[in-house]
Amino acid sequence: MLLNKRNLVVSTAAPAFILTKYVPCASFEISNWIVVKLVFPLSFGRGAAKGRGEVELIRRLPETSDLCFAGAFQIVYCLVHFFAFFVVEKTQMRAIDRLKPLTLMAVGLAGLCPLITAGAGAAPLSVQGITEPLRQAVISAEFAGRVITIRKDEGSFAKKGDTIMEMDYKETQLDAERCRIIAENKAELAAAKLKSETAKLDYDATKVVHDSTRAISDEELWKKELDYNLAKNECERLSMTKEKEVLDYRISLERLKHYFVIAPFDGVVAQRFLNEAESCKPQEQLIKFVDVHKCRFITYVPGDRSQGLAKGKRVTISLGGAKAPRTRQGSIEFVSPVVDASSGLRTVKAVFDNADGSIQPGVAGAMLIDEQ
Repeated sequence: MLLNKRNLVVSTAAPAFILTKYVPCASFEISNWIVVKLVFPLSFGRGAAKGRGEVELIRRLPETSDLCFAGAFQIVYCLVHFFAFFVVEKTQMRAIDRLKPLTLMAVGLAGLCPLITAGAGAAPLSVQGITEPLRQAVISAEFAGRVITIRKDEGSFAKKGDTIMEMDYKETQLDAERCRIIAENKAELAAAKLKSETAKLDYDATKVVHDSTRAISDEELWKKELDYNLAKNECERLSMTKEKEVLDYRISLERLKHYFVIAPFDGVVAQRFLNEAESCKPQEQLIKFVDVHKCRFITYVPGDRSQGLAKGKRVTISLGGAKAPRTRQGSIEFVSPVVDASSGLRTVKAVFDNADGSIQPGVAGAMLIDEQ
C-alpha cells in the first residue's frame, strides 16, 4: 500500500518533535527554536510560526502538498539537533543525556523509512518471468517411417520452405508415379468420345431418312437413339473417372510431401530427436524449430496491480541477471481476462525484439511496468 502525503509527513516529522517534547535539554531547545523560527517559516511562510511553535508546526505539516519537503525537513531537523549536541553542550551534558540526541537521530532516520517506502512504491512494478521464442514448432511424423537423410543439423539456420529432414518415401513415390501414369492415360476416354460422336452421327442420319422417306422403321430409329445415349453416358463416366484419377495423383503428391520435414518459417533447428536410419511412429516428435528474432516474455502480475495493463502498453524487460543485465523495450500482447483464484495472479505476455540474437529464449528476467 502506498502512503499518501499526509501520512508520510506525519510519520517523518512527528517522531522527532515527540521525542524532544519529552526528553528536553538546552541543545534541543536551541535546535527547536532554529527549526521552528527559520526552517519552518521559510518553507511554509512567515506567519506560520508566530507564537505557535512546535504545535503549529505539527498542525501545518500534514497540510503541505510538497512530498519532497517531508524527507528534507526530517534530515534538517536531525542534523540541527546533532549539531547542537556537539557544539553547544558536548561538555555540559551528563552521559545519559548524551545518548538523547543519538536516540533522536535514530528516530529521525527511522522516520525516513516511509519516504523510502513511498519512493519505492512510485517506482515501476517489477515482476519476474521467463522468455520463450515468439514462434516455435515441434514437428512430428505424420506416418510411420525411417529417417534416411538429415539436411539441417541442430543449430543450423533454415529459411521457410527448406528441407530439414527426409523420411523413407520410396513406396509412396512409386504409388504417386502409378497414379500419374493412370491420370495421364486418356486413350480410353478418347475412344469413348469418338464412339459417342459416331453414334450421334449415325442417329442423326437415321432420323433424317426416317422423317423424310419413312424407309426406316421406328424401332430401328429408337435403337440408334439408344446406342447414341449409351455412348454419351459412357463418355461422361470415363470423363469423371479421369478427373478422379487426376485427384488421386494430386493426393499422392501431397502425401509424398509429408515424408519431407519442411521449415515452416525462418528459424533455427533447436533440437533433433532422431538420428539417421532410426524409425519413428506416427505423431512421434522429430525436431524442435524456433525463431529467436522475436521473443515473448511471460509473467504473472498480482490481480490488484494489473488494472492498468492492456494490449499495446509499453514495458521494459530486464534480462541476464544482476551481473550483466540487458534491457529490451517491448509491448504487451496479451493480458489474461481472469485472475487465478488460487494464486491471485494474472497472466501477462509481452513481445520484444531480439534481432541481434543476444537474448537466448528460456532465460529468466523481470518486467518493469509503469503503473502511472
